[in-house]
Amino acid sequence: QFCIALRNGLILCNVLNKVNPGAVVKVVDNPALAAAATVEGAAHSAIQYFENMRNFLYAVRDMQLLTFEASDLEK
Repeated sequence: QFCIALRNGLILCNVLNKVNPGAVVKVVDNPALAAAATVEGAAHSAIQYFENMRNFLYAVRDMQLLTFEASDLEK
């Protein structure tokens, strides 16, 4: 369940911003979209996932930290 909570990238972005304020410039935070059971809600949730994960991974790379593939959270 821990990996499920990390999938949309929100927790990762927020934790990184706590450690290094402003590291992730844009964090998409819309829990209503993530919880939506509609096809449209699922599409918005996927967009949130990819945008947050992309922004998190860019910030990690810019900080010269070890990175991973977003798909690693699916394993």
